[in-house]
Amino acid sequence: MIAFTLALLVIPYIYVYKYVVKLETSTSTSRKYAPSSQVMWYTHANNLSSTKSTVQSVYHQYQRLDFLKENLVRGPHQCGYRKCVFPLRTDPRIGYLVEGSSDAAEDMINAFTASKNIIEEKYGMDHIYLAPPKIMSVSSDFRKWMEMNMTSYPGQKYFPEFTEQPEVLVQAVAIVPEEDSIMLGVKGPRRKNGLKGIEEMFTPKNNESWNITDVEITVKRDFALLYRLVEDEKDDKLPCLCADFQIFLLRSGHLIHLDVERCFQMSGLMGSRCVPKLQELETLVLNRLQRSHLEQVQQRMGAISNSSSSYPQQ
Repeated sequence: MIAFTLALLVIPYIYVYKYVVKLETSTSTSRKYAPSSQVMWYTHANNLSSTKSTVQSVYHQYQRLDFLKENLVRGPHQCGYRKCVFPLRTDPRIGYLVEGSSDAAEDMINAFTASKNIIEEKYGMDHIYLAPPKIMSVSSDFRKWMEMNMTSYPGQKYFPEFTEQPEVLVQAVAIVPEEDSIMLGVKGPRRKNGLKGIEEMFTPKNNESWNITDVEITVKRDFALLYRLVEDEKDDKLPCLCADFQIFLLRSGHLIHLDVERCFQMSGLMGSRCVPKLQELETLVLNRLQRSHLEQVQQRMGAISNSSSSYPQQ
């Protein structure tokens, strides 16, 4: 998500789903499912703590590269129902989100425009999109290669098909760091997996310098912006994001928007408001961070105690 990073950036964007780069050489079609503890969309294990402007500069450095399989990580490729993400070999922090049908071009362009003009510029939030989508003609062999090593979340019955049409939609996105991000939702497996991920992600690590107070401040700020963004149906707001709600939460406390296309691809998205559920979600995040404070203090006291006991008795 890509973040699938949103302002299109103060923090790197992108679509998430535990993305671990494996340079596999298998030539047979393989569609795999990730463990149930993982959440849908795309992420990479790189420590992507740079600012969005840095990500943008890295992306521009590679704009001259053709969208060819020799420039992309071989797999496994994380996929949703309609799209897969293909990280660059030269810099896996950047990837291409690929849609199998050019029919979705208008929706993806609208999503990029809304992300740039509303999510980023109007509300100062982050999103995954680095550039507008492009329609590209690719060879039959390349389209077959894109289907060879797909993976997704448990229970997904359908995967993108790239071999049916000669053209695909390609969009540059930034890839969220796997170990420092989690996908959040307000219902179903996405909510359950997200809450489990929060417990794990916000567990303090031994001997790390992690300012939990700064994280709490960022969480409160970004959730406040999110409430404003979805609260009503004015032209400069996006209440449609409440439908099939999904967002990345980074360990830094930043929220990263993804799959904004759903506002334009699905009907009936102006349904029930989600602010009360988002407020509940924010409370759960802040409660976990309060416990993280206590755990961090206990770790430091334990380290001091162990250090004292190591001195020889007089």
